[in-house]
Amino acid sequence: MGRSKVPLLVVCGPPGAGKSLLVQRNAGPRDLIIDLDVIKAELSGLPLYHAEHAEWMQRAMGERNRRLLSLCESTTAERLARAWLITTAPTAADRRWWRETAGARTLLVVASPETCRARILGDERRPPARQAEHLKVAEDWFKRYTLDTFGDELVADAAVHSV
Repeated sequence: MGRSKVPLLVVCGPPGAGKSLLVQRNAGPRDLIIDLDVIKAELSGLPLYHAEHAEWMQRAMGERNRRLLSLCESTTAERLARAWLITTAPTAADRRWWRETAGARTLLVVASPETCRARILGDERRPPARQAEHLKVAEDWFKRYTLDTFGDELVADAAVHSV
């Protein structure tokens, strides 16, 4: 990926932190939202969080990357106000890569492990198998997490914050 010609906001954090909520509350009508969970649902034809991770991940990643590459094209830049990428990116190096390579802003959605766990388990859209996967991803995220004090824009409460 090269530098995006569309203002790109990379929204990072563990599952259950509120990344999707933050984007939904701040995205405008001319914004593109790139969310791997949504892409898996689109490709599989299944409801959000119902597509088997292993079965759909490779195709979904390919489509996500295609959408990201389109942000480098002038024709895309002419029709979009900005783009949002929802991802986990637990390490400072992960987020720095997005800033340096794509010219993105990185928003780090901060939530406690307990909050993430409660949100995952309380989300009726997530079947039990996906809840277990998302709990594991969240646990791994907190183990790998590093802060970049000079590059990360922290979002403490995604439910009420605007970007």
